[in-house]
Amino acid sequence: MTSLIVAFCLLEQLNLRDGSLPRRAELDRLAAVTPPPARCEAFLVDARDDQGYGVREFDAMWISLRVGLPTINGNSGWSPPGWQLADPDTDYDDAARRWIEQTHMTKHVCRYQRDTRAWSDFEPQAPAPSLIPPALQPTADAAPRSE
Repeated sequence: MTSLIVAFCLLEQLNLRDGSLPRRAELDRLAAVTPPPARCEAFLVDARDDQGYGVREFDAMWISLRVGLPTINGNSGWSPPGWQLADPDTDYDDAARRWIEQTHMTKHVCRYQRDTRAWSDFEPQAPAPSLIPPALQPTADAAPRSE
């Protein structure tokens, strides 16, 4: 019986599927990450995520380990309330700006552009002001009234 269980455990570890991640290319890409400017205290990666869901987040985690800076990107089994950087229906820069505000982050945040290997300051634009005058904007108590 023990032999059968051990055999099953070994067989279960077999993986005949070719992985879709070209390991050497990924390691070379990671090795090419340039050191960030001294002013950078945290970072995020560029908004492009055309390699599939989560690649941007995984890249950011590996870059974080390589350069020794915390990232606001990432991946775990869950997302904290308000963290929407991986949400395809949300503007990436706006989601990053809201996360920085929500967490009261005071660190200088930089952006790493993966295709050019360049660092820059993350300067999120505040959302455009509403064109509706404040007096005409709906309020929480503006529910329809029935008479």
